[in-house]
Amino acid sequence: MIGFKRLIKQKKSLLAKILTAISLFILLNLILYLVPSKSINYYYNNLLKNSVDQEQIMADNFLKYPENIINILVREKSLPEYKGKNSKLKEEIISLFESIIISDSRISNIYYVSNSSDFVAYKNKKEVGAEIIQTSWFQNAVKEGTQTIWVSHKSEFTGEDVLSCLQLVLDKSGSAKGVVGLDIVGYKLNGLVNNVKFGENGCLIILDGNKILVQPDSNYIGEVFDDRIAKEYKYKSLDYNKFNWKIVALVPVYEVNKKIRAPLLWGNVFYLVSFIAIVAIYIKIKSIEIRELNQTLEKKVLERTDEVNKLYRELIVVNEDINIKNQELMDANEKLKEHAEIVEELAMSKERNRLARDVHDTIGHTLTLLITLLQVSILSLSKDDKQETKDTLETAIKAAREGLNEVRRSISGFKPGKLDENNLFLELERLADNFKSAGISVELSVSKLVETLNKDYSETVFRICQEAITNSLRHGKATEVTIIVKFRDGYINLFIIDNGIGCKTTNHKVGFGLEGMKQRVKKLNGSIEFGSNDEGGFNIHAELPIVS
Repeated sequence: MIGFKRLIKQKKSLLAKILTAISLFILLNLILYLVPSKSINYYYNNLLKNSVDQEQIMADNFLKYPENIINILVREKSLPEYKGKNSKLKEEIISLFESIIISDSRISNIYYVSNSSDFVAYKNKKEVGAEIIQTSWFQNAVKEGTQTIWVSHKSEFTGEDVLSCLQLVLDKSGSAKGVVGLDIVGYKLNGLVNNVKFGENGCLIILDGNKILVQPDSNYIGEVFDDRIAKEYKYKSLDYNKFNWKIVALVPVYEVNKKIRAPLLWGNVFYLVSFIAIVAIYIKIKSIEIRELNQTLEKKVLERTDEVNKLYRELIVVNEDINIKNQELMDANEKLKEHAEIVEELAMSKERNRLARDVHDTIGHTLTLLITLLQVSILSLSKDDKQETKDTLETAIKAAREGLNEVRRSISGFKPGKLDENNLFLELERLADNFKSAGISVELSVSKLVETLNKDYSETVFRICQEAITNSLRHGKATEVTIIVKFRDGYINLFIIDNGIGCKTTNHKVGFGLEGMKQRVKKLNGSIEFGSNDEGGFNIHAELPIVS
């Protein structure tokens, strides 16, 4: 007992030493990370700032020459005198433009546009109309007057993405005569950043808004400088005040992290050695605990063995009884399974019939009504009756929505939500109004019922009326339908008569719709008859016994 307590005390002391060693190791790694990290980040921040400052000076020098050229050109006397038909003067101006472009390869085009839309350009690969004086760059140059401006845009003369230096041209009297400009093609601006390098992989780029305009290797030119690119670099940006440019100095994040991680190398080696030592100590402690537990378990196993043997013998007897009962249950289960399969097959057949009947009632009725309403709409259009066309189309849309809702309910296994004892009559009136818009007159006569009517009766009466009117319109070509509903002596009597073409023989073929009527009536223990008289038309008579 005393040895056991001493062992526990030793374990606690060892655990305290391990925790202390781990804490010192974590503290050492934090120091090895934070100190170099702060120093290296400070170094790169200064490097990036100095680079963008230097680049601004280079950009000013790069653009100073084109600005001097523009200042010389606006003083050229021949420009204000130029008109489109003066070919001699045009040749002199183009010669002047050519001499300037040859002396500086960065300049890709020089042009002059007068207020009257006459223009002369060193390069002109496309037709330029009078609307050129309505462009934003022309208007901005006029607005700024004698101030030199820079604009980034797509050239109307060459179709290239260019940077244009622009200034207003004045005549002797000081009146504005036009705008002179020179273009620098975007890729020629790479001279601004190609010679600037810092760190191992640092570089400079120039943004026009958030679009990459200049970049040393041209891989990202034209792309948007967004979070996807920015998160890969440590960068510093500077707004360039001449136009909507940003000068951005950037260095890959992995390069900065590489320098920060270097001091952690020996720390990681120390961590590995420490980890191995801790694991070895932990394994030794666990081996002692396991040995002690094994000794305790051996004693308990011996004590429990006799009990288990006794229980085992009892289980053998119980197991034999269970096997007998299990066989009986298996036989009974097999019979139940056979009965369940028969019941399931009958239920599926019943549900298929119900779904087919409901979908036929809703889709057939809705499509017939929609086709007729659309035909009425076409006739209204031919009469140029917009209001009638609009009313008919609105009725068609309403009918389509109601039909869709009914189909959804049928597929979900629900009965129509609107058909109950309180609004059967309202729904029959609504049905009559819908077909009235389709050009068929429905006369409805219903004797009011005092007692409550079961929902199954309401649905059966409504579906028979719905299918009858649909058949009268689709097959019978009827224009008038009469519906009579009478409640008398515990029966519902339903009479439906139309003035359609009827059936030529009494042995007419019973289609899916009429068969659906018969099934609904049979389900309620009623009867139904169909027929036509000699004068045409089609008659339906259904009788349903009312059961409380």
